[in-house]
Amino acid sequence: MKHWCIAALILVSAAGIRLTGLDRQALWGDEACMVFLCQESSTDIVDALASSDRPDVDVAPPLYFLLLHGWMRLLGTSIWAFRGFSALFGVLAVAAVMGLGRRLFNTATGLFAGALAAIHPFQVWYSQEGRMYAMAAFLAAAAMWSAVAAMNSPRRWYMWLGFGISGVALLYTQYYGALLLTALVLGMLLQICGESDRRRERILGLAGTLLVWTAAFAPWLPVLVTDYRHAGAPGGFPLMFDWLQTPIFLYIKALLFGNQNYIMDHLWLYPIPMLAGTLLLLSALRSIRNPHVKIMVWAGAFPFAVVYGLSLLGLRVYKSHPFIIFHPALIVLIAWGYMKMRRHWRYGTMAIFVAAQLFILTTLVLGGDYVKPRSDDAAAWIETRSGPDARVAVIPAFIPNPMPIVGDLLAFRYHAGPRFDTVYLTGDTADDLVRAVTAFASENPGGSKTISRPNRMHVVCQLNHQVQPYLDAVFEILDQRWRREDEIVLDSRIRGFGMMIVVYEIRSL
Repeated sequence: MKHWCIAALILVSAAGIRLTGLDRQALWGDEACMVFLCQESSTDIVDALASSDRPDVDVAPPLYFLLLHGWMRLLGTSIWAFRGFSALFGVLAVAAVMGLGRRLFNTATGLFAGALAAIHPFQVWYSQEGRMYAMAAFLAAAAMWSAVAAMNSPRRWYMWLGFGISGVALLYTQYYGALLLTALVLGMLLQICGESDRRRERILGLAGTLLVWTAAFAPWLPVLVTDYRHAGAPGGFPLMFDWLQTPIFLYIKALLFGNQNYIMDHLWLYPIPMLAGTLLLLSALRSIRNPHVKIMVWAGAFPFAVVYGLSLLGLRVYKSHPFIIFHPALIVLIAWGYMKMRRHWRYGTMAIFVAAQLFILTTLVLGGDYVKPRSDDAAAWIETRSGPDARVAVIPAFIPNPMPIVGDLLAFRYHAGPRFDTVYLTGDTADDLVRAVTAFASENPGGSKTISRPNRMHVVCQLNHQVQPYLDAVFEILDQRWRREDEIVLDSRIRGFGMMIVVYEIRSL
């Protein structure tokens, strides 16, 4: 009974953390694309994801989108409703990690792993973002749990069925789930080869599971091939921030402590906590003969090695986002390492590790400075400055990637609603963009809508260091044509997520 009470307390705490400040940040581009896409019919959602030719559509399988579509039909499109879906799966992921630790080792390890997952900034960050990652983390933990359960009880067909269903759901949620499933299968095969006990039942169960995965995912396989050709790798963008020159420990850090945007501001934070995390993992590896430790090592290390190896070959991959799929294995190994560590080392090592996580959680995830693009503040400032019928031109922060471009506009539209006469303008050069802004300023509003201050143009852009010279050239030309009446920069300490609004007087038109 005591264990159940502790588990319930962990889950309640996890829910409270994930719901704290859920609407603190405005939607950013990818989230805005999700909101507008998931308001379409389920058939249109699948067709859009399968076509890969819409700039507002992710390169991703459809399960999360379809479930979110049903969720928003019931609860609406507010930020609380939209992100609440991820928060729900974030709590379920904590429960799954708790169950995984208990299944692999013992109740104490499960509770400790659940507590670590509840406060982990990497888990909380994506539980507060309207994307598929929290759901993928839950399904990954469920797949690991069912894999171990099936290996321990190979004659129980429903255990294999659970492994098959969780694997299919993971594949239809995030393509990188295939790496985790491959790692689990390889680990299971090695265990089967090393043990003669119940070998036949295990081989038959694993073969049946592979058939289930193949048959279930076959209809979407042509889309995966198309997505790979379209994006360079499943669900991927080009390598950013010079991965080939970035020390690998920074990405291990992302797994241990959370979002890598935090690195540049707090380099002093990582050496000792990184050492503490490494000691905990090494303590777990002392039990490497344990088949459960082996399979968690496979689940955590193999996918990371594949992704990083592909990046060295120049293929396009995400940064740390998909690593959340492999993260439950890491959390369980750290919890087990704590249990196996010698007592006089145990408490200080874990205290350092947990203190670092709590510091990052309260400053990065739940703090006020590290915010995503402040489209809501931008819309509120424009309305306060110029009234509800202001004329607004949104210009791009990313070139030439079309999805973030469209996402910028959709994020602003979400928060601005129908209040403004808004257009999204782009161009290959600064001159092209200036011509588009000037043409928009010269237009008369259509219909009976009246612009209260037709002599003003609000130019909104998301600041991004990669295209800052481009934006500087645009504003330099506009400054020569119109008088700059006002401006504001809405800062974010997350690189590339600040916003700038410049108000021009266009009376001469």
